[in-house]
Amino acid sequence: MFLKGFEQKNFCKIFLHEEMPHDLTYTMDANNTTQRKSTLTSHGVNIAIIVRRLNVKGGTQRQALSLAVELKKRGHTVRVYTFLFDPASCYEELLQDMDVFSLGNSSLIGNDGVKRKCLPDRSFIARIFFSFHTLREENRMARELARHIDTATDILNPHDQASYQVAYYAKKRLVGCIPSVWMMNDLPLRLFSYYRDREVGDVPQKDRLETLILLSRKFFGWLIDQYEIRHFIKAQDAVLVLDNRDRTWAERYFHKPARVVRSGISLSGFPYKESTDFPKGRMRVLMTGVFFPHRRFEDGIEALKILRDKGHDVSLTIIGKYNSQDPYFKKLCDTVRECEVENEVIFAGVAEEDNLARTYRAHDIFLFPSHLQSWGIAVFEAMASGLPVIVSKTSGAAEILTHGVDSFLVEPKLPEEIAESICRLIANPELYHSMRKRGRAFVEKNISWTRYTDELEEIFENVYRTHLKNPFPL
Repeated sequence: MFLKGFEQKNFCKIFLHEEMPHDLTYTMDANNTTQRKSTLTSHGVNIAIIVRRLNVKGGTQRQALSLAVELKKRGHTVRVYTFLFDPASCYEELLQDMDVFSLGNSSLIGNDGVKRKCLPDRSFIARIFFSFHTLREENRMARELARHIDTATDILNPHDQASYQVAYYAKKRLVGCIPSVWMMNDLPLRLFSYYRDREVGDVPQKDRLETLILLSRKFFGWLIDQYEIRHFIKAQDAVLVLDNRDRTWAERYFHKPARVVRSGISLSGFPYKESTDFPKGRMRVLMTGVFFPHRRFEDGIEALKILRDKGHDVSLTIIGKYNSQDPYFKKLCDTVRECEVENEVIFAGVAEEDNLARTYRAHDIFLFPSHLQSWGIAVFEAMASGLPVIVSKTSGAAEILTHGVDSFLVEPKLPEEIAESICRLIANPELYHSMRKRGRAFVEKNISWTRYTDELEEIFENVYRTHLKNPFPL
């Protein structure tokens, strides 16, 4: 266990690329590269958490910031590094008193942190050049952010995609080549994206020319994947994943051992109220997530039609960010019309953080049919809130759940199984209440940020000892 108990500053420091903080001094190394001498206390462990962007709300952002909060409580020095930062668009409550360094916002930088050029020509050739341009610009930004990582850092902890590039360049620059522990929330391979699209049925029939273009894109995607694996991912001293399937994939494609560490939730944010009342009238089903094809929202819509055809009064609410011009959203709207459930399906948009818990409590059943989805933190938020959950067997969350006890586990892409599970809950109030209670108890016992941080601390110490062949700094 790390040493605890050093004094923390009770304010949030936000450093933009254009600014030099007054409490840091600068020197020039042999290559005339600006380096910083930290005035942070030398009595704790200095951890650099790296996130691609903190200008949105998402699982990666919540995970990284929740870890930072827990580590600070335990007496560690934590600084968060990111390409883009907008506290109003991220988790402001987690950013209180947080030390954040950002490269700053620019009109040339898109929401994913990469500089954009105008590309009126969206031909195949233009797309290929654009992909390499994006890779080059992201790499440039990673080098730049790495230059600003505190030279007193003991551990690098990149989260999800692109951040491992920053860690790679920081390891090359910092004295002693400090270890890096990468938290992989999703497999960052472009070929995996093609595979998942095919698995979820999101690859339309193509003519010969389009097929040739797709094969060419896959080839160039493979080249980029190999470059990132050999340069950036191979340099990581430890790879952490959220579920066993991702561990298998990581070990297969990266040829590195990976360890499963389950993400957490904040139980206090999802209060549970014991009740023996059974939902009266309409049964309200909830789905949530960003609108990507692998979320399989159409399965919920089709299950709703099956239930209504059987005479059940059921509605469906889908919350999450979407674009009305997005092809997948248009496909969902077509499915709603084809199933004739326009009055029973609500696309509610993004639920604000302070309304999320109320949204869960306003519904009766939670549905998560995502196919090849790593983890699925929303499943455990719903369970903590007292909702029975129906989960696809190919989601990461399903690995630790028990069918018929704390959840219903269904085969992917089968609306009939979803409808059957909901019918069982409607017909059996005792099962409904027992699943509510067992779900909450499971989350209380197994899913928390404290538990997640415990495992990360242990891994940090082991990696440090192994990498530097000496005791962890105390």
